[in-house]
Amino acid sequence: MKVNGISNNTNIFLSEQVKAKKTADAPALDVKDKIEISKAAKEKFEEVSKSKIERIKTNIANKVYDSDEVINKVAEKILQEFKEK
Repeated sequence: MKVNGISNNTNIFLSEQVKAKKTADAPALDVKDKIEISKAAKEKFEEVSKSKIERIKTNIANKVYDSDEVINKVAEKILQEFKEK
């Protein structure tokens, strides 16, 4: 096994210091991500959202969520959440 001493490590350390200094001296860029959603996509989202809301309202009015099956499923999901934590 060959040991070269600490000179190689010093070079690595110094090169990291130079990189850090260059980064610190660089001007800060104010770049922000941007997303654009088409009008068609917005309309489709609103359409789907409205239909889901109407379906949920209908289910509430028809007491679908009051069934033992739904209550048991919700209870199982809650228990799973507690077991995972």
